[in-house]
Amino acid sequence: MNRTRKLLFGEAIVAAGHVERNIVERALEIQRERDAIGESHKLLGLIMLEMGAISNEQLIATLKFMQRTSRSVPKVTGT
Repeated sequence: MNRTRKLLFGEAIVAAGHVERNIVERALEIQRERDAIGESHKLLGLIMLEMGAISNEQLIATLKFMQRTSRSVPKVTGT
């Protein structure tokens, strides 16, 4: 059975060439820290925007990229 999943924002912004993977990892770390202390969940793109890692234009371009590639990507499953 071929399972698929949606493209994640972090994957899309790296694929679009706006940031390197280490920026996504740092933003994910901030997101987890916020969640752990009970702050409201913040979307990854907004965290990157606040970090100064991306511009508004890059955020919008990535969201448009995700919409254009809305077909699902293969899901990696363990054996």
